[in-house]
Order: sequence, then C-alpha cells, then structure tokens
Amino acid sequence: MNELQLTGGARIGMANATFPFATLKVNKDRLELNASIVGNLIFQASDIVSIEPYVMIPLLGQGIKINHKVANYNERVIFWTFKDPSAVVQQIKATGFLSNQNATEPKIDRTILEKQATGGFPIKKGYAIGAIVVWNALFLTDFITFFLGKTDKFQAAQSFN
Repeated sequence: MNELQLTGGARIGMANATFPFATLKVNKDRLELNASIVGNLIFQASDIVSIEPYVMIPLLGQGIKINHKVANYNERVIFWTFKDPSAVVQQIKATGFLSNQNATEPKIDRTILEKQATGGFPIKKGYAIGAIVVWNALFLTDFITFFLGKTDKFQAAQSFN
C-alpha cells in the first residue's frame, strides 16, 4: 500500500472536529491530519513516538491516538474513525511510514519543519481572537439594547402606521 487516506473526525487538544471534517493521509514519508478549523498537523516518521488504538465509546468514539514529540503541537492528537482502530494502525504500518521511524539518518523535510513551527493552527491566532471579540461585541450590543428597552426605531416605525 503506497498511501492511506481516511475521512473521519479529530481531537486536537480540547478542540474536536466531528465526522467528516477531518482527513488522515499517510504515505512512507509523512502523516497529515487535516481537521478543518481545528488544526492541520504534519508529521515525519521521526516525530512519532507511537500510534495506538484509542477507544472511548465502542463504534462511535474510537480511533487512533498519535503520540508525538513536536513541541509546537498539542500533546493530545486523536483521529476518530468508524473503522477498527487496530486495523487502521496496521494500514499505517503497511504504508511504510512507521518503518522510517527508527532510520539511522532520518530524512528531514524543511517544508514540514516550517509548518510544524506554526503550531498546526490553520488560522492566525490574532485573526481568530479578533473575530471572536467582534462576534461577541455584536451579540452584546443586541443583548444590551433588548434588555434596556431601547427600541426607539421600532416604536417610531409603529407610530407611522
């Protein structure tokens, strides 16, 4: 098997992307976990400590846990799948990815190292924080207007009828 590609869900830290918002792609050189807005993580074989089956709720909450040593990534990385987690680990081994794990001279891909340096979050943190602040500010203005009874525009529109 040259490449494995699965669709599922993902948990990166406390953030969770449900099925079908995550994709796992594995070949002999890299493992990629793309989980929409939750994160996009790329690993070389030398970054992986282990990949193990993970079962929280049989059939619904099962997947693989990726134990890694990339400092900028969250420690907790789980890919959720409806397939048997042990079979997924075996498929990953069949790609040859895990056999590169203990190579005497690991192949270093500079593009992967650059992406790992960003921390795997697909949106710049400043933009995400700004969007959350603006969203909450808009909600807060509606909330205050509603509870303070400032409905002058509504009353003015009704007086014309």
